[in-house]
Amino acid sequence: MLGLQHGSTCALCVEIVVAFLLSGFVHYLGELIPLRAAGEQSGSIVFFGIQPVGIALETLVVRSSLGAACRRNLSKEARTAFGCVWVLSWFVVTLPIMQDPIIRTGELESRVNFSVIMWMWNGTWELPQRM
Repeated sequence: MLGLQHGSTCALCVEIVVAFLLSGFVHYLGELIPLRAAGEQSGSIVFFGIQPVGIALETLVVRSSLGAACRRNLSKEARTAFGCVWVLSWFVVTLPIMQDPIIRTGELESRVNFSVIMWMWNGTWELPQRM
């Protein structure tokens, strides 16, 4: 549609950005009613919109001389562990953008008061009430 060569880096970047923005829009639609009722603004489009930035930063590091040195000197398991730490760190930094408005509305409050896990653990179905 944009005349980009299939499989090119530019086409891949456009696909990633579009996929994340569509996901952000779908999440935004799901949050629209509770957030509007509470007078909050959704952070979903921003959250999903900046995820390609994290992917780009990771790609720049992997393709840099530092990334080349890591590929030569680290095992596949160590590189995988670093990748997992990167993703977790990126989510820790960016997730509050989307979650804070939802938390302020009370939408993340638990509405379920029983747990199969609690029953298996200590024989009671009921979750303890918050103070």
